[in-house]
Amino acid sequence: MINEAQSKSTLARLNYENVKEGQIHNIWKNCGTNLYAITSASLKAKLATGTIYLQYHRAKFSNGHVSPICQLCTEGNEDILHFIVKCSTLQHIRSNFLHLTSEVLIENLRDQNIIQELMTSDEHLCQLVIDCSKYRFLNENAQERIKTLSRGLCHRLFQQRAILIEQ
Repeated sequence: MINEAQSKSTLARLNYENVKEGQIHNIWKNCGTNLYAITSASLKAKLATGTIYLQYHRAKFSNGHVSPICQLCTEGNEDILHFIVKCSTLQHIRSNFLHLTSEVLIENLRDQNIIQELMTSDEHLCQLVIDCSKYRFLNENAQERIKTLSRGLCHRLFQQRAILIEQ
């Protein structure tokens, strides 16, 4: 199973190293039975597995009839990295998450260089949102808090995207 997962580019941000058959993946572990948390975890799982349908994917399968450019900000191709980290139209939603995540990292990590790298690198931020368990230096408390925050972020980003595209 792990060898097959390693060959899939869409699973690059998913931590599958500690997954055993029959076990619940980290994305689902702390969401409980709350409908909002389950919906949020579902969106996050789609991001983690590359099964979310963003503008980039529409363009890829449209034979050139659809543009991959983000419909919200028109500043780049709307892929997962753009949607989670770069879209300027969604920055107001993202900023609170970044602040709270930074606080969690400061409380749990002593190395300011690691904190700085995680908070300023688009790739690292995207990884924190999708599956922070890939960062083994994060303790369980930090991972649980970041997972909860990032579930809410994914849900709010998708909500806002849907609202803005409808208009």
